[in-house]
Amino acid sequence: MLSTLLLESLPRTFTTAQYRDAAGLAASSASRALGALVDSGQVRSLGRGWWCRPFVGDEASRLLVAPPPVVWSPDFECMMDSVFGTGQRRLGYVTALSAAGIPATTGATVATTGRASTRIASTYMIHVHESAAVFAAASRRFTARTSISEPDRALLECAQFPRRAPRWEEHVGYAICWGEATFSPERVQSLADRFGWRAGLRRIASLAAGLARTEPVEDLAVWPNPGWAELDATPRRGDRWLSLTGLPASITHRFADTEKRVSWHTTPDGLAHELAT
Repeated sequence: MLSTLLLESLPRTFTTAQYRDAAGLAASSASRALGALVDSGQVRSLGRGWWCRPFVGDEASRLLVAPPPVVWSPDFECMMDSVFGTGQRRLGYVTALSAAGIPATTGATVATTGRASTRIASTYMIHVHESAAVFAAASRRFTARTSISEPDRALLECAQFPRRAPRWEEHVGYAICWGEATFSPERVQSLADRFGWRAGLRRIASLAAGLARTEPVEDLAVWPNPGWAELDATPRRGDRWLSLTGLPASITHRFADTEKRVSWHTTPDGLAHELAT
């Protein structure tokens, strides 16, 4: 009975430290007690010192539409509540590409217009602060508080902000080569014009043009739809050189796309090999 009352006094998703403080236990004793609660089915472990009370009946967040595959669960919704409160948040970048069928293994990227709790450091989430002007555009809301970037926006935001999207060039390269049913150069062009995200367009067009000139890898041609290389991404007067990584272009130079003014940290053949193997 005491354990039930103690659990109900905590947020649905909580840390070992929160349980320790509420129970007045030493850290080692708190971990053992939580392990016993897991064995009894009262608590589930979310990893990295995070725990949650399982949902019962209709307690789970009501779904407005079908949730995205792979990247969301009711337990994850509770963890986001603990870190971001009850404000709006959006799953985006590589996480949204993963939901669209692009193979990816990285922590969940969550965008908000506000701040995150300092407890986010103990989770596997990456927090991105965005302006309200672009936050909700080209996204689909599936719970009262959570939405996800549409596939074309996810592709563009990875290319526009590469430092928020680890190994984005591999994920976007896969999408433009084999995601024709899901991703559209025309829609990405329209979004880039709407947001003013021309740097992302230049990086995508550079990837496409570079991959189009590669040799097949073990008989697998890593060639994008030609429409990606034909994006309206020509540098304008005053545009500086970009890098694929988002770091200064002079630091990452192994291949130079002089037409789009994009410096690569790899080569087109090197990227093609990564995509094919």
